[in-house]
Amino acid sequence: MRMRRRMAMHLKRRRKKAKTAKTKAAKAAKAAKIKTEFVGAVGADAFGEILKKTFAEAGVGITGLATHASLPTAVASVVVDAHGENQIAVGSGANLSVSAKRLSNISRTLGTNTFTLHKNDVLLLQMEIPVAEVADAVALAHTVGAFSVLNVAPSAPVPIAALEKIDFLVVNEHEAIDVIRTLAATTFAETQFLEKEIITALQAAQHIATRFQVAVVVTLGADGACACLPIRPGGLDESGGESRDSCDVISVAAAKLLTGETIKDTTGAGDAFCGAFVHALASGLSLPACLQRASVAGTVGCLAVGARTSVPDGETLSRRQNNVEVTANWGSGNTTTTEQALFLFNAPGTAWTRTGRRK
Repeated sequence: MRMRRRMAMHLKRRRKKAKTAKTKAAKAAKAAKIKTEFVGAVGADAFGEILKKTFAEAGVGITGLATHASLPTAVASVVVDAHGENQIAVGSGANLSVSAKRLSNISRTLGTNTFTLHKNDVLLLQMEIPVAEVADAVALAHTVGAFSVLNVAPSAPVPIAALEKIDFLVVNEHEAIDVIRTLAATTFAETQFLEKEIITALQAAQHIATRFQVAVVVTLGADGACACLPIRPGGLDESGGESRDSCDVISVAAAKLLTGETIKDTTGAGDAFCGAFVHALASGLSLPACLQRASVAGTVGCLAVGARTSVPDGETLSRRQNNVEVTANWGSGNTTTTEQALFLFNAPGTAWTRTGRRK
């Protein structure tokens, strides 16, 4: 067992610059020439000082990082088995004090650290701050024209209001089905969906995508990841920008291990995946390229013990991404020409989003 420091707000940015979450996601997003800021809170303790130093060394800004006088820096106790799989217990501490107001000019009047969110920034959030603040941050991003990416980690109920405004929802196999289950408590559509005998993570992701018209990325461990895309980029044809009952699905394989590489610790693999994904979005890369780089980050991030030890740099992502296989299923009942497929493969990742369609 070991202790891992856990940070607060999983808010990140683009501005041709990305903004990212936990330390590992923040470092992954900083892997190239993208300005990265961490917005959240730490305690006035040794762990907080360690994290500030870590961010500084990685070139991650902390303009919006507050130091709480009484709550401690969030920590996690991580147990890793012989196969590199883990179980994590979290002490939220100062994370519970994080407010979405730190993303706007409002917090300046409150005398707290702030980082103002702007149009075209990429905002990455995770579920380690109060759910109401996650929803407020998503709403703010939607209002100012920033792209929002919500990673449902740790697994927690996602407000419908957030699902109706976010640009990308990122979930693993368990989180995808958890989102459906929590929605089923209040919505009939999800109750009906759960009556099916077998529900896969991909089916759950496709259901969420078509139900809320949001792009959903589901990570599948050794099987790679899939993006379920209910609305195509505008400018393709009469279906571009229109809601559909089926999804395009772009899939990537898990990055291949090189000779001598072994999986040692999966702690933080999802964080590395998300950091690389939002960095690629902020860089204007195509969605397949975003997924390839994220796949590499998720795999390479598991090659050493510790959540931050083996976070790959931009050079590593670029060198290995083309070895990640990409496939596409352009939706049931849909005829997609070769020319259209090339357009879709090369469209910027942000073009598949609500915010991208509004620009």
